[in-house]
Amino acid sequence: SSFCPAYWRQGSSQLRLFPLDGAEAVVTLPGPAKLLRVVWFSPDGRALYGQAMQAPRGGPAGIMKMQLRPAEQSIVPGSDGFEVWHFSVSPSSDKIFVAGWAVSQSGRECGYFEVDPTSGTAETLRAGAAVDCSHGPGPISPDGKQAAVTNGKQLNLLNLETGAVQVIKGTGDADTCTWSPNGKLLACNRGGKILLVDISTLRLREIGGSGNGRAEWSPDGRSLLVFRSQLACLSTLYGESLAVVDVDTGQRTWVKTAH
Repeated sequence: SSFCPAYWRQGSSQLRLFPLDGAEAVVTLPGPAKLLRVVWFSPDGRALYGQAMQAPRGGPAGIMKMQLRPAEQSIVPGSDGFEVWHFSVSPSSDKIFVAGWAVSQSGRECGYFEVDPTSGTAETLRAGAAVDCSHGPGPISPDGKQAAVTNGKQLNLLNLETGAVQVIKGTGDADTCTWSPNGKLLACNRGGKILLVDISTLRLREIGGSGNGRAEWSPDGRSLLVFRSQLACLSTLYGESLAVVDVDTGQRTWVKTAH
């Protein structure tokens, strides 16, 4: 029923937590966290997933799962051979959906893939000539059925089962989109504003400034976390500040401990 904004910096083994009420806290992650190039939270917030910059053999590393309590780490079975661009975990099945590149001795293939940690297998959902990767593969929905793809002019919805493409009109210049946990909304950055896209009706709604980078969803889908650069105490230094945005009203609450 509650959540806590968190921050991780590449090259760090610490996860910084910023409670909406209370003091900042620090969680020490396993040593390999320093080698990760990007991390993602599990739907329940109890684990982190990440991919190292390079495997010992020189190819793409498998996806690492770091359980926070108790502290455990392991490589997700079936996740070797992918360069991950976007990532999501199904809240219902724990299957992992990857948008990125499958790498083998024959080359790199851009597309969308499903990893089943239980069986240790990976399946291609749609790849190669069947997808447009000129701007990179877009984020994949939590159920693994759709992807949000930017073609430079409009945002499109790609049906990964049929290959059908649906244009979302009025989304020119929208980018850095993220799916809500239930897959019903997309939050995109368009011209410095947060643009919400209702997937069922394709209606658009702006809810204020987006800050820097992409907005991240709270686990219950009711809030978005955004950040912006700001001057720190010294005029030559910059810091970051986090804000929680209510999806329904657009009201934002600045996280005081994160200034």
